[in-house]
Parts: sequence; C-alpha cells; structure tokens
Amino acid sequence: NRQRIEMPFFLHLSAAQKQYLLDRFGLSDKQAIAGFLHGFIDYCFAYRGKYYVLDYKSNKLGEHIDNYHQIAMHAAMLEHHYDLQALIYTAALCKHLHIFDADSYHKYIGGYYYLFIRGMNNQPATADHGIYFHCLEWQQLQPLLGNEVEVKAKAGEAR
Repeated sequence: NRQRIEMPFFLHLSAAQKQYLLDRFGLSDKQAIAGFLHGFIDYCFAYRGKYYVLDYKSNKLGEHIDNYHQIAMHAAMLEHHYDLQALIYTAALCKHLHIFDADSYHKYIGGYYYLFIRGMNNQPATADHGIYFHCLEWQQLQPLLGNEVEVKAKAGEAR
C-alpha cells in the first residue's frame, strides 16, 4: 500500500536529540519537547517513486485569498511550529521506510505538503495559494535518525 491515512507513529528521542530540536527551533526549556512523541500523520502517499507527508491546516490567515500566498503560509509555518511538526513527521516516515542515509533519503523522500484549506476554498487550488511545499535537507533530519531514535509506525508497507 503506497498511501496511509492517519498514520500513527511513536518516536523516542534521546536527551541529545531533544536538545537538537530545542536549539534548532529556538525553543526554551519551558517549551521542552517530550522524550516520547506519539501522533498521527494526516496522510502519507507515494508518487513517482517518492514518498510525501501531507497535513491539513484550517488556520485563518486572513479574509482575502492573498493572505494564503507562499510568504504568508511560510510565516504561519514558523509561528505555529509546523516546521518542527514537519521535521518530526518526516523523521517518522523515514524510520517507517527504513531510510537511514542521505542516498536513500534523496531517492525515496519527496518532501511535505501543508494544505491551508481556507486558502483553497472557492477557487482552483494553485501552487501560489493554500498549498505549501518543502523538502527538508538530509542534514536537518540526520540527527533524528541516529541509532538512539526508535520509531514504530503501525502497519503499512516499507518501500
């Protein structure tokens, strides 16, 4: 099966990995990240040999469609720490697919989509409004995919 709706994941982070996330995202110790993360990825799918994460967001970024252009969505990604969420989801997907090196990552991971559904309403969806896409660099993920991380994604098929 090359798609999963609401794919559950369990991610255990070492102290060093938690510190990496705190430092990378400028979070304080008061915003500490738990050592054990559990969640559900809205949708994972394969397209043309690569896997993608897709997440739906219902945030209201403004009243006008222009409030859902790339710059506004990028600002919302940072403000709400969706970039952190995307990193965690991508790491979980990599572990699920047994991807632990740069070559496999570049071969099998296509990136992530965040769909701001209010920006896609009442008009044809375009890459300019409502659809945010990004592909992380391997160096951003590698610290989370070391031997200390254990992810157990339930069900589904690897590559």
